[in-house]
Amino acid sequence: MTKRVKSTKVGDIFEFVINSEEKRYLQYVISDMSQLNSDVVRVFKKKYPISSTPSLDTITNDNILFYTHCDTKTGIKKEIWKLYGNSQEVGITDDIYFRCPETTTNKWNPDAPNWFIWNCNEDAFFVRKLTKEQKQLPLGGVYPVDFVRLLILNEDCNSFPEKYWSEMEK
Repeated sequence: MTKRVKSTKVGDIFEFVINSEEKRYLQYVISDMSQLNSDVVRVFKKKYPISSTPSLDTITNDNILFYTHCDTKTGIKKEIWKLYGNSQEVGITDDIYFRCPETTTNKWNPDAPNWFIWNCNEDAFFVRKLTKEQKQLPLGGVYPVDFVRLLILNEDCNSFPEKYWSEMEK
């Protein structure tokens, strides 16, 4: 029988177990209508001992490792993360930008030409060449939760997709 999960909502914080000793948290911060109305999450940097129970304020005051798009409800269904709590402290959401190549033929190389850049819920704009700052933006797109799991484990959202697609197929 399929596991029934309540809908997730902005502010929800999820616990992600890294291994038998550590965990980390992520938070659903905004729905991005420009990317299939997908959930945008921020993944926090700090790793916690598996037995710890940090406060929601402690979690949301942490530095951000990266932002990405995913389906938070599917993450719960697949038991990749579990709901920990909800905090209305979601940070500043009007300057979360992503980048995506015009085509995937450039192998996601940030030095390749022709990119789209967008802010959540806004139209993308085209750039021929990424600036130094734009190269640091997270790669955008709506990713399967198994893929997001690999991004969190590897603490990296900019060295894919080739690096992780092969790991997902295992």
